[in-house]
Amino acid sequence: MHLFDTRTLLFTITIALACRALVLIHVWRVERQYLPIGYWASGSILISIGVLLVGLRNIAPPVVSIVLAHTLLVFGWLLITGGNTIAAERTPPWRAGVILAIAVVAGVAWYQFVTPSFVARTVAVSVPPIAFNGWAAIACLRARPSTRQTTLRLLGGLLAVEAAGGLWKLAVIVRDDIGSLSDSGPAMVPYFAITLFTIIIGTVLFVLLAAQRLQEDLDCEISERMEREKALRLAALVFENSSESMMITDAEGVILNVNPAFTTVTGFAPWEAIGQTPRILKSDRHDANFYQSLWGSVLERGAWQGEVWNRHKNGSLFAARVTINSSHRSDGSTESRVALFHDVTEQMKSAELIYRQAHFDALTGLPNRYFFFDQLSKEVSRARRSGHRVGLLFMDLNDFKPVNDLYGHAAGDQVLKVAAERWLAAIRSGDTLARLGGDEFALIVRDLQSPDDLAAIAHKLSESLTAVIPLRGESSCTVGVSAGGSVYPDNATEIDSLIAAADAAMYEAKAGFDRSYALSKAEATKAGVGADWVVLDHNHLVGVATIDAQHQQLARMVNQANRAVKEGRPEQELREILTALIGYTGKHFDTELAYMREHAYPDLAAHNRQHQELLTQVGQLVGRFEAGDELKLLQVIKDWLIGHIQHADRELGTFLSALHVK
Repeated sequence: MHLFDTRTLLFTITIALACRALVLIHVWRVERQYLPIGYWASGSILISIGVLLVGLRNIAPPVVSIVLAHTLLVFGWLLITGGNTIAAERTPPWRAGVILAIAVVAGVAWYQFVTPSFVARTVAVSVPPIAFNGWAAIACLRARPSTRQTTLRLLGGLLAVEAAGGLWKLAVIVRDDIGSLSDSGPAMVPYFAITLFTIIIGTVLFVLLAAQRLQEDLDCEISERMEREKALRLAALVFENSSESMMITDAEGVILNVNPAFTTVTGFAPWEAIGQTPRILKSDRHDANFYQSLWGSVLERGAWQGEVWNRHKNGSLFAARVTINSSHRSDGSTESRVALFHDVTEQMKSAELIYRQAHFDALTGLPNRYFFFDQLSKEVSRARRSGHRVGLLFMDLNDFKPVNDLYGHAAGDQVLKVAAERWLAAIRSGDTLARLGGDEFALIVRDLQSPDDLAAIAHKLSESLTAVIPLRGESSCTVGVSAGGSVYPDNATEIDSLIAAADAAMYEAKAGFDRSYALSKAEATKAGVGADWVVLDHNHLVGVATIDAQHQQLARMVNQANRAVKEGRPEQELREILTALIGYTGKHFDTELAYMREHAYPDLAAHNRQHQELLTQVGQLVGRFEAGDELKLLQVIKDWLIGHIQHADRELGTFLSALHVK
């Protein structure tokens, strides 16, 4: 067999392509993430089989050695071109390539069986490799900057050489009008040499590209690992040196690690806490419902934030501001939880002190007038929804002034404290005893069964003061009490009416001389819930028609809201009514502001400040609106409206009337 025999050259090329395929398959098993390797290996296998079939032309039938062989060759070149294009980070023209390949296969079949022509068939077969190599060469030469750019450019040059070899083959066959590949002679040797050269060098470049990609992946992985290690070192640094206490647990709540700040705040060393659960910090300041709510939030949302009273290792209590977050695995299950907290004991104590100063009497420790009013509105609202009664007692100490005058104010303070202590011992824990000021007290009795029960309570309170009250030294005194009671809803259905009824009954008891208490005989309005709560008559006119009309509209809207409360309308409907009321109140304030600006009212700033204070107060009440707040909100608006009309608005009306503003 001659060295340059066509069959020998084809066999050599087949062996080279098979070796390339084996090498690329091995590389693909190592670096499967690099997609071009799979295309190169698959294309090489198809081309090697196609070349082998071409070499068997005189043995195998034309359908196999020509049509099938060229089909494998064309689609092999298409796969290799796709790999080259992907390596250059471009999108392969798969659709155009497949269409061209199918057209070539059809042409080969046509020029083999219909109009036999070796030259025409060779031209048809040569077009795809030249076109594919040209496209891939351009893509590789224009590769984006990277560590593989030089290799891709070399590959682009090699593909250009391969395309030139294909053109050489095409030119020789057309020029010499060759009838078969075996007749090509020495003129085709350069083509086969170029083909063999490009196969060998191309294989080297393919492997090099895969190795460079693998190196890039390794460099990226190393870089990411270094970043993770840096982040872990930083996290460890923060964990160890943070002033924020940190506790890490597993999904079941077992403590895995704690930081030094945790030990500082809780007193528990790491070896004492690790393996335990957060229950080692549990105090008795919270009930079971609190912890159920906390862990319910953690389990449902993976997070919780709030204040918790914990117990120090030495037994003392401390308040902590706690934030709990969860870490999850890729499948969504909880891997660990992290609790961050810091000591806020002093802030909590300060807040409690401020709250007590604002809501409780400093002398007796009883709720003050503000707390009383707020609690009464909630109890009446609750009773309205449940259908129960609420009892209200107003109490005024008798013979208290002589004690002050005779023994001094310290003795008077002692009497007030003893009276508060005795009354607290005589009432139920769920009832509210308050000091309204001076020697005036009030008692809210929830879930009252009948007015007779309120009379019995008043009698009990009176009896508790019959014993002598010891004072400083050898001194002592006795005081009595005058109590007046009213019942919701028997005597009144509005807070101010209920208070007025109890107050009137108390003065009736004072005037009676023969009894220590009296119950109101007032009757709540029976004419349905439609009776007006706020009534503005001629005494409330300010003399400016627009302002007076808006006052009347505000009164109607307050009455509408009050009727909605009495009728038990849904909370959403009540919110809408209250929102409309607040909106119209703002409109009224704008009207007054326009009058004041137009006529240069000298008290504009103070008058407008009152407007803003009401809007702020009402806005806060609506913003944290809860069931039970509606009566308080209505009472605030009513009291402010009546007071503002009778004072600030009357002064504004007098000023405007003097300017003949009607």
